[in-house]
Amino acid sequence: MRACDHWGDSPAARQEMRRQLAEVPPEHHAALLEHFERAYPAQEIDPWAP
Repeated sequence: MRACDHWGDSPAARQEMRRQLAEVPPEHHAALLEHFERAYPAQEIDPWAP
């Protein structure tokens, strides 16, 4: 959902993304996950941030 957060997607758009991802064949899951992790990395938590 980091991609959705990045683009400010609505709840409906997020649900549509889930639906589309469910259609991806299992043999492509690893590559898709790698893409999303590279394109939308997790933010490091800054312990000094307010």
